[in-house]
Amino acid sequence: MPTQFTMPASLLPCKWVTGILAALLLPLVAAQGGSLNFYNVPGNTLLMEDGVTALDNAFKFEFGTFETGFTPTTSNITDWTANWKPFARAEAPSINGWNSAISYFNKSGVLLGSGMSDQGLSLDTFSGGELAYLWVYNVFSISPGGEWALVTNDSSDGNAANDWLLPSPSEALPFEYPLSSALNPVWGGLHNVQGGGDFTAPLAAFTLQTHAVPEPGSVMLILLAGIAWRIKRARTVSR
Repeated sequence: MPTQFTMPASLLPCKWVTGILAALLLPLVAAQGGSLNFYNVPGNTLLMEDGVTALDNAFKFEFGTFETGFTPTTSNITDWTANWKPFARAEAPSINGWNSAISYFNKSGVLLGSGMSDQGLSLDTFSGGELAYLWVYNVFSISPGGEWALVTNDSSDGNAANDWLLPSPSEALPFEYPLSSALNPVWGGLHNVQGGGDFTAPLAAFTLQTHAVPEPGSVMLILLAGIAWRIKRARTVSR
């Protein structure tokens, strides 16, 4: 029979050594929160604003939130980029999360104990309960040729249980945000429903469609419309 080996007591780590090791390892464990994964199903129909062309390598898929107190709408579209907090980004080539050949994106990031993302896209911090969005774009600015889609799952569907809310940085479980569960197209098209922006109707059913961002002249009209709405609302409230 093989001889059973027993470590001599002198070689066993004493309690104070074990305590030191635990203290050293604790910050490393605490620094790692849960992973946040966003993705779609390979072969989904992801279209450009012309309603025919599939999204190509120029497009990026960015998961993140907006600054506290800011809710993106078509009337404040010029302020989106200034208030955006990127958490993780899928882009071409496929090793970086976006495979245009099969219309598939898949990317994960870790929400650190500090509230920051391990992806290093910004110095922004994220808190539990923030509403997450998926922003698809080929140009991250309002400029000719720019196409965006901004989608989320919020309270607009009347079901708070499936909202795209971020976990607390202290939670270690993985959280998933599949495109199939997104329900609100703030900009662009989603699951055959068209949101804000200019587009050409697709010839077939689609999962997601980017819409053209407004030209500078159109942006001014949007801003004026927003100002007019605020003035009208103020007058109504003051009555």
